[in-house]
Amino acid sequence: MGFKIAIVTSSRRAMVSRLKINVDAIVTMDDVKNGKPDVEPYLKALEIMNVGANNAVAVGDIDNDLIPAKRLGMTAVL
Repeated sequence: MGFKIAIVTSSRRAMVSRLKINVDAIVTMDDVKNGKPDVEPYLKALEIMNVGANNAVAVGDIDNDLIPAKRLGMTAVL
């Protein structure tokens, strides 16, 4: 359907790479200076996928996942 999928996580890249997940982008705490709830990890994922925040949906399991999404104007779902 043309959807791009990214994982933006506070986990380390070594742990995430063991999962062998096929997605368009993975941003871990090792890839950014400032982790969530800063917007930097989300901006990096959007840049990798060449997607604007207004065309993205963030799905999270805690408030720290949604805070940066809302700051960027993304649709955020808990």
